[in-house]
Amino acid sequence: MIEQVARQVNVEIQLIIATHGFELSQSHKLLLDRTFDDYKVVVTDSSMSLGDCLNACVNESLFDYVAKFDDDDIYLPHYLEDQINTLKFSGASLVGKQAAYAFVESRNALMLRRPEREHMWTNFVAGPTFVGPRATFVSNPFESRTTGEDSEFLRSIVNGGGHIYSADRFNFIQIRHKHGHTWQLADDDFLAQGTIESFGFNEAHAEA
Repeated sequence: MIEQVARQVNVEIQLIIATHGFELSQSHKLLLDRTFDDYKVVVTDSSMSLGDCLNACVNESLFDYVAKFDDDDIYLPHYLEDQINTLKFSGASLVGKQAAYAFVESRNALMLRRPEREHMWTNFVAGPTFVGPRATFVSNPFESRTTGEDSEFLRSIVNGGGHIYSADRFNFIQIRHKHGHTWQLADDDFLAQGTIESFGFNEAHAEA
């Protein structure tokens, strides 16, 4: 994830990492020192819920916007720039992606999911693509839970009168690993939810 954040362009970044029951290695600490002028490590116990970990990170943030990154996925260099621009032109409480590329490792396939669900108001965007004003995250803290915290966060925004906007499909690739993904869905069923656009990991195909 450090590399994914570091390659973002045309944005000023404060990186906040939560260590959920582990400590950063010395090599990771050195990488952070070399790469970021402004970063914080939030040490959290393994017994702490994911929602509480996310809230702890928000509490440490100092900038006007907050973006949630997933260490499994790929964020291309213009990802944050585009998401912030989308926030500004839409005036949304939160932006994210409902239309998105995904790479399925077991099939070596890059697919596009929900292509019709871009540039539209919605009540759902993918958790690893949440970007919004810091005020949105402060006013709608994640529930103290490890599953469903993203869904409840979205519901809280909508119930509070906020608006969620689905941005374009570009500059993000969800990675579906061969084993160990938290989603309990067979790869063939997952592929049936979209269209295969290329074989092999073709990052440039998702870039804009």
